[in-house]
Parts: sequence; C-alpha cells; structure tokens
Amino acid sequence: MAVMFDRSITTITGVIRILITMTAGLALTQPLADTCSFAYAVEPNSPNASHAVYCLNSEAKIEQDSQEGTESSSEKAPSPLASITKIPVLGCYPGYAAYDFPVDNIRYDKLTHISYFSLMPLANGDLDISEVDVTDLEDLVARADANDVNTLITVGGWGRSTYFATMAASPRARANFATKLLQYCLEYSLDGADLDWEPVSTVRDRTHYSLLVERVHEEFEPFGLSLSISVSSYGQEIMPEAIDFVDSLNVMAYDGTPPYHSTFDFAVSALDHWEDYGAPREKLTLGLPFYGKNEDGTGYAYHDIFDAYHPGPDTDFIGGIGFNGINTIKDKTVYAVNNGYRGIMIWEISQDTTDGSSLLTAVADAITSCPPADLDGNGRVDLNDFQIFASVWQGDSNDDNYNPLCDIIRPLDSVVDGRDLAAFCRDWLASRQMVFPPCRARERVFTNDDSDASQQTNRVIMMSHKRVY
Repeated sequence: MAVMFDRSITTITGVIRILITMTAGLALTQPLADTCSFAYAVEPNSPNASHAVYCLNSEAKIEQDSQEGTESSSEKAPSPLASITKIPVLGCYPGYAAYDFPVDNIRYDKLTHISYFSLMPLANGDLDISEVDVTDLEDLVARADANDVNTLITVGGWGRSTYFATMAASPRARANFATKLLQYCLEYSLDGADLDWEPVSTVRDRTHYSLLVERVHEEFEPFGLSLSISVSSYGQEIMPEAIDFVDSLNVMAYDGTPPYHSTFDFAVSALDHWEDYGAPREKLTLGLPFYGKNEDGTGYAYHDIFDAYHPGPDTDFIGGIGFNGINTIKDKTVYAVNNGYRGIMIWEISQDTTDGSSLLTAVADAITSCPPADLDGNGRVDLNDFQIFASVWQGDSNDDNYNPLCDIIRPLDSVVDGRDLAAFCRDWLASRQMVFPPCRARERVFTNDDSDASQQTNRVIMMSHKRVY
C-alpha cells in the first residue's frame, strides 16, 4: 500500500507535528528504529483525512485534525489510554441478592456490562419471570445507562435449567423462546442476553443447544442485541460451528476440585480447552469467582471470608477455604488482557467487599495498571519499551524475536504493524500525564546477562506461544 506524505512542520513548544495524508492504509517504508525520533499516532480507518505525528521527546498532548477543523483545546477529550484498555468486565448480579445488596450499591464505574440473574425457560419456550423484580431491573437498567454500562439478562443457571432440554429439542419451542426473549429485551431496554444451560450433558442436547443459539441470534441480530453463553471449564456446550452465532463464551473457570477450585493454572487450562475446541480468543471471557469453597464443596462469599480472617492480598487459602485473593485475581485479569481474550466475567458482584480489599477493584486496577505499551511492566511507557517495540517492528509470529506483547491492538493478528504502532504511541503520550504502579504480573528476562547493554532487550517469557501473565 502506498502512503503519500504532505508534511507541514511547525515547531510549537518543542512539538513537531507532521500531517500525513493517507491514500490507502498505513505503510512505513523505513525501519522503525531509524525513525525513533517520531511517534506516528495514526488512527487506521479513521474518517479523518489527516493524522498527527508527534515528537516523542515533546510534552505534546494528543490531538487530531479533522476535516472540519481542529477541536478546541478547552474541550475535554476521553483518555486515549482508556480507549485502548476498555476491556469488557461483566458482573453477574442475582436478583435474590437485592435485599442485602441493592442495585444502588453496584459500582458501575468498575464494570462495562451487568447481567441480571435470571429468567428460566419453560418447556414450550415461554419465560418464567417469577425471580425477576421488575422495579429492581428497571432501576438497574437506568443506573447502568447513566454510567455507559450495558445491561444483559441471564436465562437459566444452575438449578434453573430444568426445561432447557425439552424446549431446545422442539423447533416450535425454540422459535417461541427466541421471540419471547427478544420481546423481553426490547421491553426493558436490555442490551442482550446470556444463556446459561447447566449442565449440557449429551450430544443430543449439544446439537439442540446449537440450534437454539442460532435461532436466538437470528432474532437478536437485526436489533443489535448481544448474545453470550456461559460455559463450563472443560465443557462442549455447543457445536464448534455454532460459536459463530455468539458474541462471547463466558468460561466459568471455577468449581473445580475443592478447596482449590479455581487456581490460576485451572483458569489457563480452561481457556486453552475452549481455544482448542475452536473458539477464538476474542470471544472467550474469563470467569472469576468472588467466593471460595472448603473441602466439602461448601461455598463462602468473599466478603464473609474477609470479615472472618482478613487474608492478605497474596493469600488464596485460609480457614480451610480455597478462594482467589487479590493477587490471583489480578494475575488472571492481566493474563486474559495480555493474551487477547475478550475480557472478564464475575460470579458474582454482591459477594465482594467494599473497601480496599475489593476484588472488583483488583480487576479494574489490573486492567488500568498495565497499559499495553508498558512492555517491561515497570510502571511507565518509556524508551526501553520503544526499544522492545522497534526490535520487532513489522515482524510476525514466525520470527524468532517476535514479542506478542507488541501486538497491541485487539483482536490479535500476530503481526506488529501500523495499528499496533498507533496504539503504542497513544499509550506513550497518555502515560506522560499518568502514573502506573509496576505490573507485578508481567515477567521479563534479558536475552543475555553478559551481552552489551544495548542488546539487553527485555523479552517475553513464552508459554505455549502465549503472552506471559
């Protein structure tokens, strides 16, 4: 692809801005290391014709010239970093928790999606809405909308999936279910639904579930409603070809062998299973438990565990109960983000604490504390990160020195290209005005302890061709 440069260079307080006119896509003909004085802050596929390029040594603020004119500097623009790290965080909210945890207690600023639990399907495809408090649901939707959070409705769940098999086996019942669910979502201004058939235990059920998912997708798509399904850690709830009809597979990577029912390795293995089954990473959402279990499998809400034992952030077992402490929650979150998975799902948010021990805060902190361009995890985006990025510029996963952390833009395409460069530059410039704590979970090693300092480029520890956590 050709790129034609119309350069208009103006020096303003040390800022060099080069206007680039894009004729078709983005291509830089010289190695990135040779152009390291400049950050090409290009937004591919932008409707704007020109894009700003900034000197990395400046104190420049990100701005973009539009075809209509330059926006006033007094207008508050969204953080460029926030636009990159807007990782979906879905919090499940059971209606039965409303008495002790009303909807106004939900911390909407830490979530991107909330799923109200739950409707129950009936054998003929009708919906049992008896567990839904309409007043709470309407209040939830209003508060979520005010905070730019999407609201979903869960259908089914453990103990509420009795009639899924009968309903899904009937074409007429499937059609009725899809229509009724669409009507329900539209009536209450919901953004979509999460289907949670537990358990799907036979090939026959799996086939019927796949047909049901396809039917609901057909109803939802014209209205722009999202459709997800919750799946067990090592399940096969739907046929691989039916994955195309869902926006997300919410992997319930918990309820393994108690008391250590949801370790870090267990979560990684669950994601591996679904990826091997045919699900792309951008559709896999990692489920986190906000509860623990003892050896008998009895569950305990995280807030009860904390109130009783006050565990430290690095503690995952106390009082005979296995759970996910703050550091494990952070490690799982960073792993999901770094490896290009869709995001995080939480079961469930009423089980959390509300102070500094909060697991939801740990999720949010993990997402924002490691900007994608902080490749060495030292808490800032600097020249060392740029050296790492430049060393693999225009490389792909077939190269020996390929570093997947440099493949910043999601979904990952295994190529470090102009889209990733644009994201790196936005991170760099945004981070000049922000402070991040070091990213404990992003490990690093040097290629050779005895090599020249200029060659001591931080390298990612590769695990099955994945990014490190």
